Amino acid sequence: RERDEKMAGSKNDLVARLLQKRKPEILITRSRRCQYVPRVPSSNAAIVVALLLHHEPGTPPLNKDKIMMLAEETGISKDPMFGNGKSWYDGWSGLKDLSGGDPPLISVVKRKYALTTQPVGAAGIDVAKALHTLAHRQNLCRCGNYVADPS
Repeated sequence: RERDEKMAGSKNDLVARLLQKRKPEILITRSRRCQYVPRVPSSNAAIVVALLLHHEPGTPPLNKDKIMMLAEETGISKDPMFGNGKSWYDGWSGLKDLSGGDPPLISVVKRKYALTTQPVGAAGIDVAKALHTLAHRQNLCRCGNYVADPS
């Protein structure tokens, strides 16, 4: 519970999870406060990491198509970002979770999207950095960047 890990499963699964490195603290804190935390791997995690890697704060925000393409390239989503053609669901379907909440992870202005930068230490950019670290730990991210593990 203290590590914000799943507590069900066989004894071997539980032990294996406990032997892994602890999640970044910001993810544990948000979860304890009942705030939304994207899971790795997921489409929402891929979206915030794509924004982290390809958008600088203070520059014009990105549009949906560009973000979807960049998120697909990260490799962090377990499902195709553009859907599988069999249903209406695609990787953008969970955006409401990212843009809602207090504080939201993504700001939306005229259908353009960027990570939030305030409040410092709890903003979308901070959560994105933690998710990026987690994706590298799980060997999912294909960005090619070295990510220093803060824990």
